Amino acid sequence: AVLPPFAILPENHPLALRDSITIDELADSPLVLLDLPLSSAYFLSLFEQAGFRPNVVERTQDMAVVHSLVGNGFGFSIANTRPAFSTAPDGKPLRFVPLGGKLKPMRMGLLCPAGGVQPLTIRAFADVCAALLDKAAISGITVTHGTS
Repeated sequence: AVLPPFAILPENHPLALRDSITIDELADSPLVLLDLPLSSAYFLSLFEQAGFRPNVVERTQDMAVVHSLVGNGFGFSIANTRPAFSTAPDGKPLRFVPLGGKLKPMRMGLLCPAGGVQPLTIRAFADVCAALLDKAAISGITVTHGTS
């Protein structure tokens, strides 16, 4: 799956109702960073690629905390997947706005040895993953099947 980035904004943010926004429009705003291995480097690279240094005001390893901080106006965040609900854990509304420009999307997939025999459990897991992605539960994703 190819997962493009989007901004997570509080409902009353001036850019919350836009169809898309760019990194430069967010560069000076306070950023609540999801600080997980690989994730934080990826999100920070989006700013670096655009020639900006983000204004990181909070770091957390918990997406629920990210949503709560954003929903309560502490800043915006960036993600590649959307939750099932458009509210923070405390009920505050969130807006999810695609980031425009030539930004590197996150790629997600399963890797299996070519020509190998996969156990039934591995095949079943891969089928469930593909079915969930095919439902396009996460808007804006591109799903590819097969080898690469």
